[in-house]
Amino acid sequence: MPRFSIVIPTRNRASLLRFALQSALDQNFADYEVIVSNNCSTDDTKDVVNALGKDRVRYFQPPEVLSMPDHWEWALQHVSGKFVLLLCDDEAVSSECLASAERVIQDRQARIVVLGNGFYVHPSWPVEHERNVLISRVFSGAEIECQSRKVLEDLFARLWSVGLPLAHNSVCDMDIIKTVQKRTGRFFHQPVPDISACCLMLTIVPWYVFLDEPLILHGRAKESIGASYAHFRNSQSSEEFRKEFKEAIFQLSPIRCHCVTSMIVESILRAQAALPEGLESFRVNEAEFYISCLRDIEQLERNGVDVSQDRRELTQYRKKLGLSFQLSLMWAVAREAIGRSPLGPLARAIKHSLVRRPAIPLSDINRTVFLRGEDFGFTNILECARRLPELRIHLCSGKPPYIV
Repeated sequence: MPRFSIVIPTRNRASLLRFALQSALDQNFADYEVIVSNNCSTDDTKDVVNALGKDRVRYFQPPEVLSMPDHWEWALQHVSGKFVLLLCDDEAVSSECLASAERVIQDRQARIVVLGNGFYVHPSWPVEHERNVLISRVFSGAEIECQSRKVLEDLFARLWSVGLPLAHNSVCDMDIIKTVQKRTGRFFHQPVPDISACCLMLTIVPWYVFLDEPLILHGRAKESIGASYAHFRNSQSSEEFRKEFKEAIFQLSPIRCHCVTSMIVESILRAQAALPEGLESFRVNEAEFYISCLRDIEQLERNGVDVSQDRRELTQYRKKLGLSFQLSLMWAVAREAIGRSPLGPLARAIKHSLVRRPAIPLSDINRTVFLRGEDFGFTNILECARRLPELRIHLCSGKPPYIV
């Protein structure tokens, strides 16, 4: 029984898989296995696995093409490790990833460790000037204990937060996964499996540790489902993602425009329906939901996507809700305006001094770092991941955690 299992689900992205797989094999920690689950690819995926790690990788393939959540669930059947990290095929991990996670597990007796992450923009990305760039917020380098209930409150209120324990940024005790499966029938629920799993995991453990160091790179490529869906919607990868579902994607979300926020809320509500006794007290913030959807479709519109139907959907939703929603919407708009102004850091500092409650920490949330490969010596995501230990000087501020 290995200590860790790195699970790499993949489908028709052999050109990206080679980087993810090699980064998984580069770990400076010995006690782990790598599992590649090939979702019936028609490209040379199997050849890539054989070339890079035939004797070191456990390779599986389901009997038929599965939707992403179903495939991820199927892949879990083959895990034999105590802790699991899911690595998407457009991502890469630092060679220090598992060793860092093990240190926190041993020191803090943690059952979930969230690993700090940034974004690498692959050379295939449609926007030329953004290619071969590492995009990251500034890390604190701290280990922060996060209270699960507070994180759930923030997730339902804000619909996203840095430090969420997602399947592809965390190592998770397999016993937690089995407990969720026993209570709800499965670990990954549709349509966004890592969001639903996040909600369900947080009902099992009272706290987890966020290791705020650069250890994982999420990929942004033409072939990436999430990134292409958020920016262009009708890319080939996102279209294939939707076609593989055997049921309607939207069943519970009150706003059903095709954008990232509505998919996240649908996943949150699916998790809540699957385990009501653990999530029944939480409610999605309607004003935040509306504003975030509006922000998403404005991004799509800037990228040339026709969003006329989405705007009609939002207008109908707004008209259905009463005065309290309109007041909440006004407050949310005002709060966002303050957050973008120079008063934002001051407002957060005042809030911290008055409230003093545990929350997800960040080191200077307003700062974003852009490192170009041509300046820092990398040409692909694997080279970038291998250089993460050296790039810490540019990515970590060394400042104490900043509470928001």
